[in-house]
Amino acid sequence: MRIATGAARALEEGNGLATGSLNAPWFLLGTTVLVATGMVAAALGLSVRRRGRELAVLRAIGAYPRQLRRMLLAEGLILAAVATAGASRSAPWPRR
Repeated sequence: MRIATGAARALEEGNGLATGSLNAPWFLLGTTVLVATGMVAAALGLSVRRRGRELAVLRAIGAYPRQLRRMLLAEGLILAAVATAGASRSAPWPRR
């Protein structure tokens, strides 16, 4: 009978942290992306709510609903790109 402790036990049990697996950084990256997505959605929702009158005026002067959707979609994509760039810069990328 052999008793393994510490790193030797982790290696025998297949613990990802001891074997050099990248589970923790990928989990943190996924969590960061999820939080960034939620923040973008909240910011865009607040933007649409606060600009209700502006959107109504655009609609009254002849803007099609498709044009408003396209405008809001472009704004959301730009906001998402900025948030993703910021999140990926702060993510704990594995160093080799």
